[in-house]
Amino acid sequence: MQITASKPTEQPARAAKTYGDLWIRSIVIRTPDDGTGHVKLETRAYDYADSEFGPNAESITTDKLWQATQEVPEVAAAFAAILAAVEPLRTWVDAQAEGDAE
Repeated sequence: MQITASKPTEQPARAAKTYGDLWIRSIVIRTPDDGTGHVKLETRAYDYADSEFGPNAESITTDKLWQATQEVPEVAAAFAAILAAVEPLRTWVDAQAEGDAE
């Protein structure tokens, strides 16, 4: 059902823009067991020179996380870094919570 606006919204025209970079806006990793792994990276178009975001760009998804860690060294290094960061991040979060409580 169409609803007519009492005050129509007008958007000024903009020149076309090309965004040559990507910004990772979301990373989701699911590993329900040691044989199953899923990763999804959602990106947005981004222009680092102007610090300007564009529309959503692409989603990079696989349900073969463990295979990717075996075959793509950068994925293995990234996953190892995430695992190595768990305890330090937990310690930092706990310290932040203690500071807020004071």
